[in-house]
Amino acid sequence: MSNIKIVALVTVKPEYTETLVAQFKELVKASRAEEGNISYDLHQEIGKPNRFVFVENWKSQAAIDEHNASAHFQAFVQSVDGKTEALEIVLMNEVAA
Repeated sequence: MSNIKIVALVTVKPEYTETLVAQFKELVKASRAEEGNISYDLHQEIGKPNRFVFVENWKSQAAIDEHNASAHFQAFVQSVDGKTEALEIVLMNEVAA
């Protein structure tokens, strides 16, 4: 089975941008240390500083499930509650590299 990629698009309420950037960076650091993680990157949209894109690559669905259940991810979810405007998550399988 191939790796699973995730693209998560997050629009932050502008007044929380600076605070959440610090939390996003902590999430990236902790997630990269997970056994099932291949890569976990964070990007900020040019011209729209409150829009962020997480690009993740996981070894399996089980690795994603473990990530979603991890203490650091659950704490992150609670810490951003009410501070975002929009969230879109796309799970993908690679077709061509």
